[in-house]
Amino acid sequence: MKKAIIGIDLGATLIKSSIVFPEPRLVNELYIPTDRERVLVQLREVIKEHLSFARKNGIDLRGLGLGIPGVVDRINGIIKFTLNFGLNDMEIKKIIYPLVKLPILIDSDRNLGLLGEFYYGKARGCHNMAAISWGTGVACSLLINSKVYRGS
Repeated sequence: MKKAIIGIDLGATLIKSSIVFPEPRLVNELYIPTDRERVLVQLREVIKEHLSFARKNGIDLRGLGLGIPGVVDRINGIIKFTLNFGLNDMEIKKIIYPLVKLPILIDSDRNLGLLGEFYYGKARGCHNMAAISWGTGVACSLLINSKVYRGS
């Protein structure tokens, strides 16, 4: 059985998601325009689609990663603040865990983008870097000695 995770980027204009294998290799890529009034319903629908795809294709899902455009408490799985969705102080991990029953990692989308570049992209081998992202908003993340800088 092939091992993989579900990766979801909860964006202001698009919810981008896929099943991700370690190589990395992506399958069942979904791009859904974000409906800010129904974002939690959409998130559940995306997760159900990936669970169904994995079941039908013999994929052993090991977890779910969720990138949030805003401030998150990644340890407790709480969205502290989002400018675009109003999902403030939401215990997102508790909301989606009953659906997946898998380990869930949440972090800011900018930190996950930084780590993606560090592990798989142009920043391989760079132990100190800054990643600036822009889209609906502008954000920056820092990698210092191969670790995401999270402040004091």
